[in-house]
Amino acid sequence: MLASRLPFEILALIASFVPKFKRSECSTVCKAWKTPFQDSLWHSLRINRILLKLIIYLPNEENIYKKNGHRVRELQICGNLKIRQRQIHELQQCFTQLKSLNTMDARLTQECFGTMAEWGQWSSLTDLKMFILCPFSDFFTQEMTKVFPCLPSLTRLEFIETRYTADNRYTWKTLEIIHTSLPRLKYLVTSLLFSPVLAKDISEIKQVVPADCMTDLTLSSTNMDIGWLIYYSLKYPKLEKLILSLEGCRVDQPEDDFQNYDTTPLLKTLPDAFLHIKTIEICQTAVVSKRHDMFWQLFQQFIEHVKDMKYILHFTNLVSEQPQGVLDECVQLSSASVENLDLFIKFPCKDEFNLSMKLGVCSRLVDLKMKLPETVVELDVLLNNCPALKNIQLDDVLVRISRDTSEIPKKHCLETIFIEFSKVNSLTFGYISRRCIRLRSMTLSYVNIYGSTPQYTGNLIMDMSWSQFEVLKLNGMTYRDKKHSMKILAIERIHATPQAVHSDDGLTLLTSMLPPVNQRLWFHLFSEDQSDTMCRRVRILDKKQAMIARDYYTAFLSSIWNTNKKAETVCDSDIRKKPCWRKDLSRGHVTLRCGYVGQYSIESVDVDHNVQFL
Repeated sequence: MLASRLPFEILALIASFVPKFKRSECSTVCKAWKTPFQDSLWHSLRINRILLKLIIYLPNEENIYKKNGHRVRELQICGNLKIRQRQIHELQQCFTQLKSLNTMDARLTQECFGTMAEWGQWSSLTDLKMFILCPFSDFFTQEMTKVFPCLPSLTRLEFIETRYTADNRYTWKTLEIIHTSLPRLKYLVTSLLFSPVLAKDISEIKQVVPADCMTDLTLSSTNMDIGWLIYYSLKYPKLEKLILSLEGCRVDQPEDDFQNYDTTPLLKTLPDAFLHIKTIEICQTAVVSKRHDMFWQLFQQFIEHVKDMKYILHFTNLVSEQPQGVLDECVQLSSASVENLDLFIKFPCKDEFNLSMKLGVCSRLVDLKMKLPETVVELDVLLNNCPALKNIQLDDVLVRISRDTSEIPKKHCLETIFIEFSKVNSLTFGYISRRCIRLRSMTLSYVNIYGSTPQYTGNLIMDMSWSQFEVLKLNGMTYRDKKHSMKILAIERIHATPQAVHSDDGLTLLTSMLPPVNQRLWFHLFSEDQSDTMCRRVRILDKKQAMIARDYYTAFLSSIWNTNKKAETVCDSDIRKKPCWRKDLSRGHVTLRCGYVGQYSIESVDVDHNVQFL
């Protein structure tokens, strides 16, 4: 078939993949190509202040935007413009076939909803994103509810409201107005400031008409209370994604509002709610209240089907007296369905709290991200509670192993570990290696490795003899014992080639087909600029230098450690200049022992152990 005889829909699809600067040329190939390529050329349009003036003031015979406005399907207004009544009227007259309108980078004023505005011209809209300056508190109810009936095809609505006062917040009835006017709505994002749901409203809420089309809901400035939870469960039975931003919300609902109301019959039906929900994101401020505890206990019932969950908890000074208790109450996550979990805790001041984080049993959890400033994470407990965990990312935590760890831990399927801006005891790596034999990737970024070194060796060992790394990255690392910051690093591998991994009686075992070898490379960590502690450098010691380091530590005795004070005082700073590597020998060294490692990266310098060792 000739290209000129392809159906219009196929040509339009092809045109969408052609770069914009080529579409104009394609539209001149033949008559059949002209319309689809011209349509694709005008499919999306961004309007700034200059283009807006051209659209309004150019004569019709010279105005290419008015001539081709019917081709535009996606319109974005940018440049921090304040849109007036005449401007919105001209845009409605020019672009009559819009499917998507985005005014998030502009500001719609009250005039945009005046008598000149013809929102019926945009009845074809399916996606609407608006940023509105609200001159009075009840603007949404009075003005926007007049606009929504003109948009019957709308399926996605993002509505950001900026008002001059925070009085007279909206209620659950505002959402009812939205869904009544927009019956096809599937995605809703709004920053409307909502009031708590009171117990007296429950009888009305039980009569709400479910919004069966709704699948994605994002609400900011709402409240965490039982009433809202009941409303969500009844209003959105087919909800798949729920995002709630509860941070900074005022709590003006009486603590005993629901205590005098019998919610038991209604709550018995809630376990059947949210059957389709797969993704939940919650951002909240940590509070101490009975109402909060009740909400969280009920919420636990609704995550039976959730696969993806993100939870952000913001501590304030109001809960500083009992932070551990609040943390335990807020993060009571135990789930048999969650597969991806992202936890983030914010503190008003770093180093203010010393908390311990213990995640509940999550039998299907595969990917875990945790950012918990100065919070202790017991890795063995975490692995015990999450037997299916394969990828873990820890940020700004204190990683350790609990005291009651068994000598022979149960094998785990962990494959990837990423730790940054954290503190880890050197013995933890030995535990990880023994237990997680399938570990293939480890990235450590700005991690403080600490531990004790024997005086007769001066060697801080990270023993990962059971690990075979495909990816190993060390960046901005700090190695310390009780007295010294060590700058000499040795990467040692036991096997020259990767070894077979098989299962025996349910345990993963590492089988060596060749006798072990100790292939070691030596590195010196330093900084050329002493004022920049984040800019680290690494130097690979050559064979002669490596031999000097090896011989030094082979003969390393307690007397040498104690009498070599001169070497310590010459380069006393933690930041070592490049020529000082020999004087850093007296501070001891770090050994990272791996079962196997080929190519890896230290301070962004790529190293091939096979080539460098030869």
